[in-house]
Amino acid sequence: MSDESLDHVPPKLSKYDWVGEGAVCIVYQVHPRIVVKHPLKSGYEQFHREVQFYGLLKRKSICRDIVECFLLLPNAIFLSYCAAGSLSQRLMSRQIREDLEEYPGRVIEVTAKDDTELISRWMRQLTSAAAFLETMNVAHNDIHPRNLLLDQFLDMKLSDFDSYATVGEDLPGAPAPWARVLADGPDKGSFGTCGPRTEQFAIGSVLYMMLYGHEPYEDIAMDPEEVVERFQYMRFPELKRTPLEDIIRDCWFGHFPSMRALQSAVFACTADLPLQASLGKADSAEEVGLCKELVRSGLLDCGPGPCFLETWRGGHIQPSPC
Repeated sequence: MSDESLDHVPPKLSKYDWVGEGAVCIVYQVHPRIVVKHPLKSGYEQFHREVQFYGLLKRKSICRDIVECFLLLPNAIFLSYCAAGSLSQRLMSRQIREDLEEYPGRVIEVTAKDDTELISRWMRQLTSAAAFLETMNVAHNDIHPRNLLLDQFLDMKLSDFDSYATVGEDLPGAPAPWARVLADGPDKGSFGTCGPRTEQFAIGSVLYMMLYGHEPYEDIAMDPEEVVERFQYMRFPELKRTPLEDIIRDCWFGHFPSMRALQSAVFACTADLPLQASLGKADSAEEVGLCKELVRSGLLDCGPGPCFLETWRGGHIQPSPC
């Protein structure tokens, strides 16, 4: 945990169990079913983008494949706790790598892989979430195993929306294999604009990692710049001819005109597999009440010194100075 985090977190919140920290925020578990994301000083702008996203989402019907927000404040997001961690943590815990001092070495062995039924369920859930975002005319822009969380039933939930944008906006980019620098056309040399092409590309790489247990080319000693170049010129790893690997191929080559089309293809190619139904709760009224009570009890109070506090007054959030 960084010094910046300790200096900036409300004292009462900091007494709870620390779950994780990124460039934008720090996360604490405040209840067996609830976590709170709180911004770092350097992450306010991006944090407020996620606040903005959840504000938009609350105007829509519930999507069970997106991490649920119970309470939304300018300086805190109360979310459903996903007890099994991220897909990234799950997969990386099964990798044996070369021991290099400067950076992680290539993957030399994957000690375990998930079965096709579970991967098929995850792909149904991931593409359903992406298709739902498409109905909002937005793209996630950071579909990555670290942002795919698993609940206690191993249902997959899409999370972390601080990079979301309206479809058609420029894609800031991400390292290969999660995004691809375009090799030709009017947007040559850039990542182009966000939308079905960019979202399905990332999903194809996620599915590859689910099936193989590592990122494309991580099992080969290769300069990162060469990986970028290979993806730019569409020199992808060799794939088998199976229904799910055909999905990877089609995602990388951008064959799906929409996320809805990708979702339909995934559901069609997994139709014969036994898929466990989601076991999560349908009603979150209890969790919403718990979150409001935590705010009333001073969870986000800043303590002495100049700061910004969001207070709960009559069921409405109003900004006020400490």
